[in-house]
Formats: sequence, C-alpha cells, structure tokens
Amino acid sequence: LWESNRASNNRPDALTASIERTQRRSLQSQLRRAARNARQSPASPRAPSGLEATASVPEPEPTRTTAANGMAETQMGETQAMGETQAETARGRLDTADEVGELLLNTDDEDEGPVCRLVLAKGGNEKTPRELPLTPGENHVGRGPKGWDATATYHRVNHPSISRRHATLEPDMAKNAVMVRDQESTHGTRVRMNAGWPAHESKKKKPPLLMPNKGELELGDVTYALVWGGAEPPLSESLDA
Repeated sequence: LWESNRASNNRPDALTASIERTQRRSLQSQLRRAARNARQSPASPRAPSGLEATASVPEPEPTRTTAANGMAETQMGETQAMGETQAETARGRLDTADEVGELLLNTDDEDEGPVCRLVLAKGGNEKTPRELPLTPGENHVGRGPKGWDATATYHRVNHPSISRRHATLEPDMAKNAVMVRDQESTHGTRVRMNAGWPAHESKKKKPPLLMPNKGELELGDVTYALVWGGAEPPLSESLDA
C-alpha cells in the first residue's frame, strides 16, 4: 500500500515533466525552422506605406502608345508618298523613252538616204550603172536580178565579170570609209587605197578590207571610186563601149 501511494503521488510530476519536454522540443523545432528560412531567403523588403504603395503602382502609358501609332501612320504616309513619286518618275521615264524612240525612228527614216556613193571610174558597158548609192548597213552587189538578203540594199551590176553574189559593202560613218568583203566571186574583189596604188584582194573568210574616201573598188573588170558626201568626180578613164 505504501508503494502504491507513492506511485500515485509521483504520477502528476511525471506528466508535467513530459508536457514540458514536448513544449520545449516544439519551441526548439520552430526556432530552428525560422533560422533556416532566414538563411535561405533574402531579406524581404519593408512593406510600403499606403502613399508609397500608390506611387509604386505602374501607370498605363497611353502617351507612348499614341506616339507609336502616330509614328507608324507617318511612316505609312511617307512610304505611300514615296511610292507615288516613284510611279510618277517611272511614267515620266517611259514617256521620255517613247519620245526618244519616236525621235530615233524619225531620224532613221530621214537617214535612210545614201551616205556615200561609188562612181564608175573605168570598165563596164552600157548596162553598167554609173553610180551605186550606199545606204547605212549592208549593201550587196551582184549580177542577179534580185538580191540574196531582203534586209540589205541590193545593187545590180549587169556585167559578165560580176558574179550573181559578188561582194558586200558596209559604210563606216565614223571613218568615212567602206568595209568590203568578197562573196567568193569568180573574178574577185580588190581594193585600192587610192588611184594608182597597189590593189589588195578581199576574201570571204578573211576580215573585210577598209576602203577610204577616194579609194577604188575593183569588181571583176569594173572599177568604182568612193565619194563620201562630195560631188561626183570626173572619170579617171573613158568608159568602155
């Protein structure tokens, strides 16, 4: 009985000690957790006051938006104006090109006349033309009734020593001369730089020969003198009957 009473008297002390230990452990755990959180997290800023909180709230920027819209509209207007200006310039260039083209066409029509001529110097007969007017571009000389190229000016020289396709002649306005090329004629094509000078024979497969003003062209047995924009010179020899 004495032992039983002592145990009942000691029981409240044991319960109180257990509660204290539990509370102490819980408090220590909370302190450790708070310390750990403090080490891991940066210091939190001080809560702003009401005035500071109102001032720190970012306000909308209608001014910037309006300015950006205005700038975009201005750029679009400038781009459209530039496009219209370029279109007007292009139309003006096209009109100018058309005018220049018409002027060139009219000039070409006016310049279709002869720029020089070949005047008979010796040889030939009553059917041989006394003069061959040369126009810009290729001029063909032969005995046939028609030329072999519709795009070139054709000169018929009806003489036994002239082949059907005898020679091509092309005036060079920059040099006041004529480029001569034989077309594999039977009796040949020769060029003299001046009357009485040695003759140079032309070949189809070789570069053309340059015949200067007052030079002579021998087509078979017929000789012509080149006259560039001057009066017809006197014949160097009497024409054959």
